Amino acid sequence: MKKSMSVAALAAALVMLLTPDAHAGDFQLIRGDPQLVAPSVAVGVGMTGAYFALRNRSPAHRLSEGGAIGLTTVGCMALTPIVSGIVVQRELTRREVHVMMADCVVPFIGGWLMNAYFDAHPERDSVPVKVALRPRHHRHHH
Repeated sequence: MKKSMSVAALAAALVMLLTPDAHAGDFQLIRGDPQLVAPSVAVGVGMTGAYFALRNRSPAHRLSEGGAIGLTTVGCMALTPIVSGIVVQRELTRREVHVMMADCVVPFIGGWLMNAYFDAHPERDSVPVKVALRPRHHRHHH
């Protein structure tokens, strides 16, 4: 009974914190595009499932705990920006990508620290400059 109440309280707290407008003073857990929350959570849940699948295989094919954590963390860091970019149909900012990757390493705290970093260095928070392609002029030889 205590365990289910703890899980319910944690779920309620997470829902409140994951709401894009949720904040206390200047602190906001979720910043930026709210469309990026769902793909990040989906990949995180998928990687958690992959971790348990890797750990619960037969003893002959089981990865060590460190190996499973490392593999799923790297998988999360690679997949989250890809899936998120597909969902929002635009190029992600450097801040968005780094926050996602940090959240894969240390959920919530990693993203919070990365946001603090980019707040301290706003010049590093930008989309890479797009190079304008000039049309080629073909010379016709007659």
